[in-house]
Amino acid sequence: MRPANTEQLYPVHADFEFQTSEVYSVPFVGTVLSGVILSGSVRPGQTLWLGPDAVDSFIPATIKSIQRKRVNVEYAEAGQAVTLALKRIKRVQVRKGMAMLAKKSDLPPVATRRFEAQVLILYHNTMITSRYQAMAHIGAIRQTVQVEHIVDKQAIRTGDRATLQLRFMRAAEHIHVGERLLFREGRTKALGVVTKLLDEKPPAST
Repeated sequence: MRPANTEQLYPVHADFEFQTSEVYSVPFVGTVLSGVILSGSVRPGQTLWLGPDAVDSFIPATIKSIQRKRVNVEYAEAGQAVTLALKRIKRVQVRKGMAMLAKKSDLPPVATRRFEAQVLILYHNTMITSRYQAMAHIGAIRQTVQVEHIVDKQAIRTGDRATLQLRFMRAAEHIHVGERLLFREGRTKALGVVTKLLDEKPPAST
């Protein structure tokens, strides 16, 4: 049996979710994603949603094969580190931080561009104000975010706690309320948690 705390952190019976930490192009195999299954389970042959892509959309992707510790397996579940080989998906279509999600219907998931987070400023040598930019780390996601608004304050400094409204600068991402956030720029460091998704960008029309 799995420990109860493991089941809470990586729920096997929830909908499937996987976050990409590395992407490879393997000869005679194709595009391969490496990462951890955050929830649910998966088998070869399943079709899932992959995204968000360059236009903030999710596309169908079918699992060709699954490996754990470089051994082919016919089943993988939440909490396991795996590599997933994909059918007919090119390497350039995939980037670190992209998610694979259960395909529950023909309606694709939506991606988030703007979100709110409660943060603690561990260090900053001056004042942080609106339009400040830093690199955000949320799980496997690595992307520059901009401070759009500091709720109830004009500026913040080392030691301050605040609610920030943030915007991904390059592309929308798949994130959840409750996920932990680190952002840094030079010696600046802040820790926080995602508290609200301010907009979930609908997929681009085709």
